[in-house]
Amino acid sequence: MHVLTSWNSSHVQLLLLYLDPGSGSLIIQLVIGALLAIGLTIRIFWSRIKAFLLRNKTGAEPPIPGEVEKPKTDERR
Repeated sequence: MHVLTSWNSSHVQLLLLYLDPGSGSLIIQLVIGALLAIGLTIRIFWSRIKAFLLRNKTGAEPPIPGEVEKPKTDERR
């Protein structure tokens, strides 16, 4: 693999890189791990992401799933 490391009007310097199987495997593991971490984060916070994107125009926030709602009191008393 050739990588252009500097560009100068007088010369171009090329750097020769070699990826052995161990470093290639590490790069693949990093990419797979990052994708899984992003997917898990989205799955965990999906209800909050959805609530943020679908906000009411009235300014009322939707309830968070799993949170106990306060009982409503009768205001006529």
